[in-house]
Amino acid sequence: AVRKYLDANRPHWAQQQFDAILIRSRSHQFAIPLNDLLSVGLLPPTELARLQLTGAISIQSDGDSGPAYIAHIAKLLLLDSYQRDEPEQLNYLLQLKGSDWGLAVAEVSDRLRIDPDAVHWQVDRGNRPWLAGNLFESHYPLLDLRQLLPVLSRLVPRP
Repeated sequence: AVRKYLDANRPHWAQQQFDAILIRSRSHQFAIPLNDLLSVGLLPPTELARLQLTGAISIQSDGDSGPAYIAHIAKLLLLDSYQRDEPEQLNYLLQLKGSDWGLAVAEVSDRLRIDPDAVHWQVDRGNRPWLAGNLFESHYPLLDLRQLLPVLSRLVPRP
């Protein structure tokens, strides 16, 4: 159903039903809307090795295909109290549309059709502009990838 009004607390893609996938990293589940994803694929072993050496961000410098930068989603978004020293088995790469970024995650599972009324939307995004809201039933955080991009770009060292 098309809405007859716009809800200012919802991103443009959430004014009507939208598709999302569930991802897992550090045993935390997140919902990611498909509208801002270019592709979902396996994480190449070379990128996994770089992420394990560098921490939260891997920067490709050898002209490989794929995103120029890859972020470990859990190390980037979760509080320090959820971080662990042991390496996480990252398996998938989510490439973001219209950017040089990809997100490394452990698992990609269900595809969901989400009704915007089934989400508790964040009114004040403050320190977490990338957190669009939480799904009512599961309480999984719903990420707004467009709002995550500025956060990611601040992490890249300037030449």
